Formats: sequence, C-alpha cells, structure tokens
Amino acid sequence: MRKIYLDNIRWCTIILVVFFHVFFFFNNIGITAMFEGLLEYHQGDGMTFAGVYQYAVYPWFMTLLFIVAGVAAYHTLQHKTAKQFISGRRNKLLIPSTLGVLVFGFISGSIVVNASGAEGLQATPGFVKYIVYTLSGIGAQWFSQMLFVISLLLLLVRKVVLAVQKEERKSIQRESSVYVWLVVMFFLLWGASKLLNTPVVESYRFGIYTVAFLLGYYVFSQDIVIEVLKKWRFVSTLAAVVSGVYFIYRAYGIYYGHSSLLSTWYANLFT
Repeated sequence: MRKIYLDNIRWCTIILVVFFHVFFFFNNIGITAMFEGLLEYHQGDGMTFAGVYQYAVYPWFMTLLFIVAGVAAYHTLQHKTAKQFISGRRNKLLIPSTLGVLVFGFISGSIVVNASGAEGLQATPGFVKYIVYTLSGIGAQWFSQMLFVISLLLLLVRKVVLAVQKEERKSIQRESSVYVWLVVMFFLLWGASKLLNTPVVESYRFGIYTVAFLLGYYVFSQDIVIEVLKKWRFVSTLAAVVSGVYFIYRAYGIYYGHSSLLSTWYANLFT
C-alpha cells in the first residue's frame, strides 16, 4: 500500500530545496553573494532574508529526505529482492546522476565559477576548465550519489541484523518506546553529525545522513511512530520554531554549511 504522506513530505521538501538553491545566489553568509553583489557578511551587518531562509532549512531538510528514503527502502524491500533493489537504485540514482553531472554539470558549474570571479581559469586548457566546471556543477546530484552508496551499505547492515536477531526489525509495541526513540534519535544525530564529513565539499555528510537513512528504515517505517508524531504535531511544531529561532540567533554570521556549526547540540536539536 502506497504511503501518500511520504510523497507529500518529499515534494514539499523538494520545493524548499529549490528555493534554497535560488536564495543561495543572493545570500552572503560565508561567501560573496554571486548575483546580488553583496560582500561577505560580517558581524554587525544587517540580516538578509536569503540568509535567514538558509539557516531555517539547511540543518534539517536533507536529513528529512534521507529519513523518507529509508522508509521507502523498507517498503520496497518487502516485495523485492536485494538484487532487484540495487538494480532499481542503480537505474534511478547512479546512472542519471552520473550522466547528468558529466553532460550538463559544466553548464551550471561555469556559471557558478565565473560568477565567483575565477578569472585565473581563462588561460587554462579546455579540459581543465571542463573538470573544474563539472565538479562545481554537481549541485543537488550529490544526494542521488550518496543515497546509492548508503543503499549498498543498508544491504550489509540488513544482513548483519537478520543474522543476529533472525527478523527484519524489532517492532515498537508501546507508545512510551517511541518517546525513548525520539530522545535517542537526538543523540544519534548529534554524534553522527561529527563523523565522516568530507572536507571542502561539506554537503557530503556521510555520518548523519547514513544514520538518518537507517532511522527511516528501522524506526520511522513503523506506523506507531508516525501515529505518535501525528498526535503531538502541534507541540513538535512549536518546539521546532523555538529551537529554530535559537539556532538562527546563535549561528547567524557563521556559514550555515560548516560542519563545525552543524555538529553543535543546538543545530541537531533543531534538526
């Protein structure tokens, strides 16, 4: 049975991602705003709406997509073999994202690089420009690449779990157990946010995104968890607003994509 709420969460979050990438060009937190001409923000400068929006969504929206992907993976593996699962992920994630970067990545990459004032590239050979532009034009394709790698890891984790406990997952029976899991989730995400973060291209946060995916697979795929979240949606919304305002207050002026900021307790509480 198709989980319609997963589709709704996915498309709503993707819209937030689209706005994020639009606002990126007008944001000057940690960078010079490419299309706006604003110099890099310094403490005491006025806030920009683009900057506030980036802080409001960046800590959590990709984590949410990995959780949703984990839930979807669980339901897929209930009626497909591991081989069919990976074949589907290869065709839907790896091949399109790789071809997309190699064929079209240099176009968006050249816009980003040239808007950043990379005049030194003008005298370099064409193939060097292509490599630089392509790497700069990966854009949101990193999500598909990471999701494919984590899907491979899932099959290994799944084998280990089945060997240890002889069943796919432990069912959560009581509502009180869900509250325990939500508290545990904070500490898991906080700890994982400090692990396996790639340098330079900091969007590849393998630690927290792998944990989020596995939480989706083993915890959020259970109906009782969704029912508890639905029951307390107004309280959790208020908590999200309060923790989000606190995060923006503490973090504003620090580049929102730095792993040092995203691994703080208040960033992960907001997440």
